Amino acid sequence: MPLPTIAGTAYFRTDQGTISTDADIVLQHANPAKEAVLDASGRVVGTTDTHRAPGITVTAIKTPDLDLARLQRVQTVTVELASGETWVLSNAVLANHLDQQVSDGKLALAFLGTDLDKVA
Repeated sequence: MPLPTIAGTAYFRTDQGTISTDADIVLQHANPAKEAVLDASGRVVGTTDTHRAPGITVTAIKTPDLDLARLQRVQTVTVELASGETWVLSNAVLANHLDQQVSDGKLALAFLGTDLDKVA
């Protein structure tokens, strides 16, 4: 029986179309992280939850048709993974500065949104 595809080429789309990437894409789910609460003696007495917004981080390649100004508008971001899964980040906003590496044309993009849903 062949092994399933779990990694490889991924496709990243925004409202302006498909954006070239180096396939370094991170899906940030909104699940809370637990942190221990310690008393003065160092004993764990409980936990707290740290919440975060759902998001998608990607290393894009700056091609001539990539409109940087348009990336800063609220939009829908879609990621198609090599495994066949498709994830959609709704009401996404660019959450970082647009710092471009001039040596290789790469651009780090971090989007945060209201919902990150698996649609396929």
